[in-house]
Amino acid sequence: MRRAAGFTLLEAVLAVVILSGAVMATLGIRARSMIASERMQAVQRDERDAQAVFDMLISGMLGPPARVDRETGIAEWSGTLSASSSRVYAVRRSPQLWRDPLRTPTEAESELRLWRYEIVVGEAEVSFLWHR
Repeated sequence: MRRAAGFTLLEAVLAVVILSGAVMATLGIRARSMIASERMQAVQRDERDAQAVFDMLISGMLGPPARVDRETGIAEWSGTLSASSSRVYAVRRSPQLWRDPLRTPTEAESELRLWRYEIVVGEAEVSFLWHR
């Protein structure tokens, strides 16, 4: 007798199990990539908002600092990004002395006074250096 060509039930079940395992692995990878993408977008939004706060600060839109320590020169601002937003920011400005790369260490005024702005928006903490 000749055997009929085709798959046995065991071969069909095994193929379905392998295929379902591959689909589950693919869906797991896709879910993890979507979560990572959402996290990256949140970080980018926080950094973009920190840049916007810095731009507003430098242009004078934030006004005078809420607190200033006269001894250390540290100034602090805080608030919300806009009236319709509940996103809170905090800014801390501290003076820093850096060696002037254009002068030799023996020259007078061989150090530059820079301002370090540390801005916190959401979960992002961004630092900027500024010289006036």
